[in-house]
Amino acid sequence: MNGAMHDLALYNIYRDVHDAAALKYQTKDNYDYGLVNYWHMKEGHGHFAHDSSHTHDFIVNVSWLLDNMNYALRLDDDKGVEADISRVNTSIGDSYAIELWVEPT
Repeated sequence: MNGAMHDLALYNIYRDVHDAAALKYQTKDNYDYGLVNYWHMKEGHGHFAHDSSHTHDFIVNVSWLLDNMNYALRLDDDKGVEADISRVNTSIGDSYAIELWVEPT
């Protein structure tokens, strides 16, 4: 898949798709209920995507996309994106919801 990814969120609660869609243009912060990690994807350069607390950054092997004033991680069929989830504080048996917004190109 080719496209651009903006906003990646990891929750430790159930997230209804309708709730997520209703809030998709709203920036999240560390006070959102159930939010474990949040990557804005607004760096625009470099080899790291930083989470909101700067404790669970991951390596970006692809390029960034700048569209007007919006940054996004460019997704490319040839390179893909790789995140070391061992750096995210999880426990065996825990359940998580992953929320991300992608615009296919």
